[in-house]
Amino acid sequence: MMDLIMRKMLDGCEWIMRIVKLNLICVLTSALGIVVFSFLPALVGGLYVTRGWLKGETDLPIWKRFWQGFKQYYGKSQLLGWILAIGYLILYVDYSFFNRLQGDVIGSLGLGSLVILSGIWMMLTIYIFPLMLTKNLSILRLFKVSFFSIMAYIHYLFIALIGILAILFISYLLPGMWVFLTIGTILFWVNCFYRIVEHKLSQKHVLMKI
Repeated sequence: MMDLIMRKMLDGCEWIMRIVKLNLICVLTSALGIVVFSFLPALVGGLYVTRGWLKGETDLPIWKRFWQGFKQYYGKSQLLGWILAIGYLILYVDYSFFNRLQGDVIGSLGLGSLVILSGIWMMLTIYIFPLMLTKNLSILRLFKVSFFSIMAYIHYLFIALIGILAILFISYLLPGMWVFLTIGTILFWVNCFYRIVEHKLSQKHVLMKI
């Protein structure tokens, strides 16, 4: 019994160390690229690593696998990032406009709609990058597939979003987590939910063929 407990504790420590290493790599790579030029490719590199972990590829060198994903998806991740950023900017401008109409029916309806749209856009942001790593699709197709996947399993993506916000809140309370755990934990969490949705979609596809 004690041996089993010790093994589980050691496994837990190994996983924590993996996440810490990945987190440090993401933070340092982002810092070296002055954030703007490497933040999203670093996140995609991290997703590439955690995707491998979930497939059982835990023995591969973290840096080597990270760099592979970073280089391979650099351009596409940057382009996706700019498109998503423009979307957030439009949502912010709309929010500022409707916020001035507070108390008005149009303002209330506009703000309500923006809350829903912002939630969908955040879920799309969560889903689209792991999708990019598994499917060789054009940018337009990535957005289209992501949107319909989110609509099909919005409850899973909602839980994923709540989990990310919870991790960010804990990191706000414990700032040291940003350097050692926050990014790696979020990337692992995102990939877990992406795999759940992917599995559900593949099952649905099989059932539709029967």
